[in-house]
Amino acid sequence: MTRIGHGLRAVENLELLNGLVSQGIGWEICLSSNLRLKYNGAGAEHPLPKLLAANCKVSFGTDDPGFFRTTPAREYELGRQLFGLSEAQLIKVSRDAIDMAFCDQSTKQGLHRRLTDWSSHS
Repeated sequence: MTRIGHGLRAVENLELLNGLVSQGIGWEICLSSNLRLKYNGAGAEHPLPKLLAANCKVSFGTDDPGFFRTTPAREYELGRQLFGLSEAQLIKVSRDAIDMAFCDQSTKQGLHRRLTDWSSHS
């Protein structure tokens, strides 16, 4: 296993969270879905800052883009707007997403090169 979808409640158990981090497990997060479905009830604090502080791998996904009316770019923008993520943090999210992707190493290496090239020019 390389990633967990919708496993946000793992932040409630520090031992579990640290174990998953030490195994290199990442989290797929759809901020639009979490907001629309009122993550863990209305007014609940979203665990993204705790995941990032615990050095978790995080990727942004669209979950069900037709239903949630979102795009990958929108998810990144929500990360910036709602959590104040910096450009460096958003690039790390992209690196983590590549690391968690279900593709071969050659493809991952190519994607990492493209991201590095893009981020060095922006």
